[in-house]
Amino acid sequence: MNTTRILRALQSIKWRYSTHHSKDGRRPEAEGLVRQHYDDRSLEKRGVEQAEIASSFHGGDGHPKEHVTVEFKDADGNHVTTHHAIQTSYDGDLLRFDNDLRALKKSMGVSLAPLSASPSASTAYEPIPELLLSLVEHSHGMAQILTSLTQHFDLCVTAVRTTEGGADLARRRAAEVTQSQGGDVVSISGVVADQESHMSGLEPTTAEERADMINVVVDDAVQVETAVQEINDGLRAVMSDSTALTQQTEHIKSSYVATATALRALEEIGGRLAGYLAAEAEFLQRWEDERYTIYGKLSEMDDLREFYERYAGAYDNLLLE
Repeated sequence: MNTTRILRALQSIKWRYSTHHSKDGRRPEAEGLVRQHYDDRSLEKRGVEQAEIASSFHGGDGHPKEHVTVEFKDADGNHVTTHHAIQTSYDGDLLRFDNDLRALKKSMGVSLAPLSASPSASTAYEPIPELLLSLVEHSHGMAQILTSLTQHFDLCVTAVRTTEGGADLARRRAAEVTQSQGGDVVSISGVVADQESHMSGLEPTTAEERADMINVVVDDAVQVETAVQEINDGLRAVMSDSTALTQQTEHIKSSYVATATALRALEEIGGRLAGYLAAEAEFLQRWEDERYTIYGKLSEMDDLREFYERYAGAYDNLLLE
């Protein structure tokens, strides 16, 4: 085996290397393998000038030719840069979409807030129709009680008129009560007024009618306090229902405003949703293309590694020869 044969073999390997140098692959591993074999001193023992052999494959500085290294690095850097650009663009779209969702949830949280913060919020307030019905019932009940009181006082006035000296006595007692309260108008429960003083104190009636009337007045008198208490209770119930109705009305107004705000936000997000979907589709397509390219480069790396392994085997055979 002579030097010419070794040089021809290395020239053949050099040509095969040049046909594969554009493939992105595990260049450092293969290049290190080449350097390891070129540093072997056994060629010198066989009379082969190492510098002469290495110059057929290396550059003048003893390293693999620069354009091979640069193209490998450029290919790696381009793929990484492209991937980062794709990821950055999609991350921006995801961030904007997340901000829109947060704003929408906040708006919906306000519009769907419970009527009360208590654990029994669902039963804290009665429905508005029930409150209105309760108001009507209480008002009707108070009106009936007032009607019965009016009838009772009418009987009282009639009894006073049919009793000798009753009207004068009633006026004196009414005047005493009115003056103690700081009033000026003297009346008997607002029925017997001063302008009635010209009327006769006695009105024609039979003894039986008068007795029945007095019995009714006496029997009803014990129920006056109860009737007044019922009116006060009904009034308090009406005020309570009115307060609850006012609170619910204010809450409904607030919920309406918040719901309208949430719907406007939803409409705005809906207008941008098509853009988010398009960004997702673009990201998936670009990533699929880039992944296909990466897998292709990985395959080329495997081919290049296999090529250098064969090269190393051929080089070892040359050394053995």
